[in-house]
Amino acid sequence: TRVEERGALVEIVRSTVREEMQKGKSMEEGYKKSGSLSYADAVGKKVPKISGVRGPVQPAPKLIVVRQDNKESEEVKKKLKELVKPSEIGLKVKRLNKIRNGVIIETESEEGIDKLMANEALQKAGMKVGKPTRRKPVIMVYDVKAELKDEDIRNEVFSRNLHGSEIIEEEFNNEFQVRHRYKDVSGSRHAGKRSHLVVECSVRVRNWLRRKERIFIEWESCRVKDFVDIARCYKCQRYGHVAKFRNNAKPSCLFCGDDH
Repeated sequence: TRVEERGALVEIVRSTVREEMQKGKSMEEGYKKSGSLSYADAVGKKVPKISGVRGPVQPAPKLIVVRQDNKESEEVKKKLKELVKPSEIGLKVKRLNKIRNGVIIETESEEGIDKLMANEALQKAGMKVGKPTRRKPVIMVYDVKAELKDEDIRNEVFSRNLHGSEIIEEEFNNEFQVRHRYKDVSGSRHAGKRSHLVVECSVRVRNWLRRKERIFIEWESCRVKDFVDIARCYKCQRYGHVAKFRNNAKPSCLFCGDDH
């Protein structure tokens, strides 16, 4: 009957559960005997405290930049390798990376850097060799009223967003400079009425504003993010240069990179 069938099934399930539980106990006892931790033991174990002691301070990388105006970075790299032999000037190159209109070289030591900077062959080829200069941080401030002047923006940012920063107004005015404005062309109802500002600032001003994430300018709460400007050629679809310096290349497809 159905009652008998149901009872038999219940008994089968019960016996299966008992067997699995017995297996689990046997495995746990085996882990304890072998010294291995079970999951429950691992979860219950205390997490070691972090000491907070810093490791050794890494030395600053030794860098040198080689550029040439109106030249692609790949061309500069190729010409540099033709004109300079590292073994002759004692230059120990750790890595060489392409940048806009040139390359940046990281060396093992200072040896050879001065000789590379004084290399006559590079100077005759029109290449500029020098150590990289430190650039100030650049941030983007979004959705600022387009009619506001730079001075008004500085006053608003300082008076309403710098409380507790220990930065005085005179120092802030020197450390916060609007370099460019992008008009809002998103197609929203605010298009043309607002601008996105590219601001060059000091490290401490950048850190303070980025921690806030939004700053108050008149009636608006404006987003603040780091500004990253990457040059891209819309002719060959490569990075590190723009289209006006790429006269000999065939136009490439924006989506696949082929010249169809």
